[in-house]
Formats: sequence, structure tokens, C-alpha cells
Amino acid sequence: MRKAVCLLFLLALWRARPAAAEGAFDEEEAEMPAGKEMESGEFAGSLVLAGREGRLLSLEIPGEVYRGLKRADMADMRIFDAGGLPVPFAVRPVPGAVFTPPPLDVPFFVWEEENGALPAGTDIVIDASGTVVRVNSRNGGTAAGGAGSGPVYLLDCSRFGYAPSSLVLSVEEGNNYNSAVRLFSGTEDLSRWQETERRQIVARYGDSGANRDTVRLSGPGARYVLLKFESPVPPLLGVTAHFDEVTAHPPRLEKTAEGTFRDERRRAVDYDTGGFYPLVSVNFILPEADSVEALVKYRTDAGGEWRDAGRMTLFRFSGEDGEKTHEPMDVFSSAPYWELESLSFPFAKAPEGIFIWEAREIVFPGRGKGPWTLAFGNARAGPQESFTVPAGTAAEKAVAGEFAYREDRGDSPPPRRFGEFLLWGILGMAALVLTGLACYAAGIIKKGDPS
Repeated sequence: MRKAVCLLFLLALWRARPAAAEGAFDEEEAEMPAGKEMESGEFAGSLVLAGREGRLLSLEIPGEVYRGLKRADMADMRIFDAGGLPVPFAVRPVPGAVFTPPPLDVPFFVWEEENGALPAGTDIVIDASGTVVRVNSRNGGTAAGGAGSGPVYLLDCSRFGYAPSSLVLSVEEGNNYNSAVRLFSGTEDLSRWQETERRQIVARYGDSGANRDTVRLSGPGARYVLLKFESPVPPLLGVTAHFDEVTAHPPRLEKTAEGTFRDERRRAVDYDTGGFYPLVSVNFILPEADSVEALVKYRTDAGGEWRDAGRMTLFRFSGEDGEKTHEPMDVFSSAPYWELESLSFPFAKAPEGIFIWEAREIVFPGRGKGPWTLAFGNARAGPQESFTVPAGTAAEKAVAGEFAYREDRGDSPPPRRFGEFLLWGILGMAALVLTGLACYAAGIIKKGDPS
């Protein structure tokens, strides 16, 4: 009886302990609350940054930082000035270069149809990349467009990385013409055409200087364009695409990872990127001619559950026109662990993993005194208040200096304060006293029990 009472009393004390103690070593419970500032020494990694004080500074985040992060949401980065005070910052894609693409020749084809109908998708032969190979006219070579009208030209802009802003037409010297032209843009599958511009006048008057050989384009660029002349014009010798100033896409970087089979069945291949990279696409290259339907999975920690990223059809073949392979799969994840699971045959050899991310930069005001420190790598780092940088704002480049990393930092639970230890000591002593009194009372009850 006495032992049962003591055990019940101890169980009651255990169930009544403060909830904070139960999760004291849980990573989520131990996360620093928003607004609670950390010190640079609490992070595993550090990178010294030099720059001019009072300027807006930026640094492209190097791979060493992604490898040293300890949070999948990449929230464990901070900037500190020379005095140890935190500095606000923002992370954004590295701005692409601004440039004007050079003029490019446009492949074109003549469409010939007696009744003036526009070509259908079945009339145009394209290859796997979307490039026009051939146009099959239906009238056996009759003059294009019928009597009293001009020819129709199909322009193939599918290989251009940017939309043309204008088209310059060239004809044989000595040929003069004057005609209105209508422009149509085609859908991706070439099943229908839509007129996109108002009629424009093109003309050539010898060496008069009044020639109008340029067709202006506006709106979103189309892969395929039709030029339909309303009056006869000399045969085109060439079409040249001109481009306005454009901003290139942010640069993309990649790293490779060797795959390892999960088990002897060779149906699943695991990959480790080694860091929390902001991935935008993944690819898996078959080492030899093959075709495999596969499921792509990812997880943010080694012991976590796998999540589906999507399906991929992997293939690799060589033919007369070169080697053919699949395109990368778009993803938006910083997970370091990936798995490729075959849904058909086992893999003959493990494919090579290619992980692609968009270059990002950290932007911060050079306030306080420099140099500044980019600190990173702490699993307990709470969310950082955002720093707003107006779109298009240029920043001076900071210079990266000394790099340091200590693996033993950034993972430990928050230090207990002396007051917390004292409180738990008093509670422990009280528990012992109460346990002794309970056992003593249980003994008295036992002695007085007539049974």
C-alpha cells in the first residue's frame, strides 16, 4: 500500500511539471522568438565583408554559406557591424545584365494557298524542339494568295531567347513595291492564328531614301509569326530580327552529386547536395542509352519523411541529328536530400544528379562601422524582420574576406539561466520532502489497517 501511494504521488508530480521543461530540447520549441536578437558568436559560420560605410552594399551568396546553413528556410543568416550590432538585410536574385541582343536572321517559309486561307497545324512540320522544318502548301505551287493579293510568309522565331521588337525586310536591288502588311501570331501547336498588329505600310522606292522596310512588333513575343501582304511584293531575300534592350535572367549555378542505390534492388537512388541551396530545377543524367519513368522525392533532413516533387521521364538516345535527352524538372525547394525512384525497370547504373539554383545576393545598408560580418548556421535562429529594397535599386559590391566555420556551434539548445536552475532545485527539494511526508503518512495508514 505504501509503495503504491508513493508511486502515484511521484507520477502526479511528473504530470504537473511545467510544459516548458518537457520541450526544452526540442528544436522548434527552442527557436529564438521573433525580435530576439542573437550574437554573431552563436552562429557556426562567419564571413567578413568590406565596403564603404553609408552605402547600400551587396554580396552574391557563396556556396560555402549554403553549405553551412542549418535551416531549410534559410532563416539563419544575419549581418553584424564591427561593434556586434545587427544590421537589416534582404535577399534577392542577382540582377541580370542589361544588354541589347545582336540582330538575328529569321528563318522564313512561303505559304501558298489559292483561297487565301492561313496554314493549319497539319500544314507545318516541326521537329522536337519546335523548329519549323517544312511547310506543305496545298495548291501545288500556284502564285501565293491568289490574284490581286501578295504572298504570305511564315517566320520561325522559336529559337530566339527574347522577343524581337522589329523585323527588317530585304528584297533584290532594283525591285520597288508598296504594300500594307498584316501580322498574325501562332499558338504553340500552330492550330490557330490571331492578328496582333494594325496594318503597317512597307515600301521601297529605289535610292530615294524614303524606303520603309521595317515592321514594328509589340506585345508578348510569339514563336511563330505570319506576314500577309495585301499587294504583290518582290520575293523576300531575307528577314532580320532586331531587339530592344533587355535584362538577362539572373545567373544560374549548378552542382553535381553522385547517386547511391538505396538497396540491392536498384530501383531508388539517393542524392545529397550538401547544403540548403535555393533550387529552381533538378536533373538526372542517365550514364548510357536508356529510358526510365521515375518519381522524384525530397526531404529537408536525413531522418524526415520523403515528399513527392513530381514525375520525370528520363531518356538518352543518340541519332543521326545528335544526342537527345530530357529537360530538367522545375522545383522550388532548398531540400538537400533527393531520391529518384524508378516506376518501371531497375536502374542499370545510378544517374548523375544535377542541382540548379538561381544566384542570390544579400543586400544591406552599410550602417555603423565596418567591416561587417555575415553570420550563418544556427538551427535556433528565429525569423528576421524583412528589409525592403526598392525594385531596381543598384548596390555597391561588398568584398568578401576571412571565412570561418565551427561545426560545434549553432545546434545546441538555448543555455539555461541561473534562475531557472535555482527554481528547478527548489522544486526538486520540495518534491523530495513531499514524497517523504507521503510515504510517512502511508506507513501510519498501514499500521492502523486492521487487515
